[in-house]
Amino acid sequence: TPPIQGMVMPESLVPFTITRDDASSRFKKWLRRLWFRPTDLKHKAALADIDGLYAPHFTFDSQVFSSWSGWAGHYYYVTVGFGKNQRTVRKIRWEHRAGTHQAFYDDELVCASTGLPEDILNKVYPYHLNALVRYTPEYLSGFMAEAYTIDPKDAWIIAKNQMHQKEVSACSRLLDGDTQRGLSVDSKYSDTKWKHILLPVYVAAYAYGRKTYRFMVNGQTGEVQGEAPLSWAKIAATVTGIAAVVMLVVAKAAGWI
Repeated sequence: TPPIQGMVMPESLVPFTITRDDASSRFKKWLRRLWFRPTDLKHKAALADIDGLYAPHFTFDSQVFSSWSGWAGHYYYVTVGFGKNQRTVRKIRWEHRAGTHQAFYDDELVCASTGLPEDILNKVYPYHLNALVRYTPEYLSGFMAEAYTIDPKDAWIIAKNQMHQKEVSACSRLLDGDTQRGLSVDSKYSDTKWKHILLPVYVAAYAYGRKTYRFMVNGQTGEVQGEAPLSWAKIAATVTGIAAVVMLVVAKAAGWI
């Protein structure tokens, strides 16, 4: 039965294929690969318990038809001035264009949790949804499962916005030109279907110094993303090195050395 009366039970889920020990090992490797981090981070980062969680998501299928219009700008160049004051100026020839675009969106994914750090979760995507299996409670043994806190209607608003942004990008490519202005895209959605699914993720935190940093591991692919402290000394050394190289190139070009 649903954890809260009236909530929709998950239809399917992607099972965990990454073990807890493997997730911890991948976290340690991820720490070693980080740039601009304290040298002793991999030795002093104290890992708290790492928890496997089935995170609630909705997926949406929809046929989208978009009408678009806008101005495509094409660059051309003219020479102005006389003698030593002569120079080339870039100008723009504007052309109004309009058209349509249509696409079928399959399994547009929306996280239905407000408790998970969205910026980190987005980086551990994608999941391979062809591995979805029918939900049964046995899959949850040994793992936590979170009830959705974003309901299907609100998730559909998010999904529509995601699809619309993709439509805007597609219509922008059709509009073409060297530059653009006034692109307007009106999208219509039809044959929409949705389902509630659970996706596997390891959620944990580690302590370094006096702060706690969060990280996540994709429970299917093993992708690791998270927060980490910065080493300002390393950043300053790198910036100084780049500045020195730039000054050397400028000096050589000017004939100073």
